Amino acid sequence: RVAALRIRSHLAELGQERDRARQAQAQAEAALQKLGAAQAELLRAEQRATAGSLIAAMAHQINTPLGTCLTAASTLMDAQAQLGRALEHGTLRRSTLQDHLRLSQDSLDLVLGNLGRLDQLGTRFRRFATAPRASRFDLAQAVASAVDMALQRSGQPTGRIVIEVSESQCMCCDRSALVELLVELLTNAL
Repeated sequence: RVAALRIRSHLAELGQERDRARQAQAQAEAALQKLGAAQAELLRAEQRATAGSLIAAMAHQINTPLGTCLTAASTLMDAQAQLGRALEHGTLRRSTLQDHLRLSQDSLDLVLGNLGRLDQLGTRFRRFATAPRASRFDLAQAVASAVDMALQRSGQPTGRIVIEVSESQCMCCDRSALVELLVELLTNAL
């Protein structure tokens, strides 16, 4: 009888320990799930930040030639108004007309050159966005490659560009299309 009581007591203790172990296991599994969810959210936040930085860089590269075009067109419009007033008042001189023609040519050269840059950027953005050859690669290495190529293309091999990409950041897209797009953005920035 005493042995049977001891066995029952021991079995009860084992049952309680088993229940505590199951509870601890459930808590550990829940904590592991929370950790996995937190890691996934951190990765998504880092990807959003990377995408946001890329979009900001693209917007800057678009706004620079666009701003130049708007400035050139605005200057030409003001000169056109002055030319019209001089013609209307009978004060138009040959030198004024020649100055206006030079300004017009310079403005048109600026507009056409910068529209060409915008067209090239648009082509590269489309190529990147629709690239069929997606593969996983190290983003830091691709960016470093693009920086080297842009510095060589710009003729400024001693330039300093700081790369702030996590060493472990990977990306899945067409690497060559991304590098080409980055080279274009960096070359325009230099």
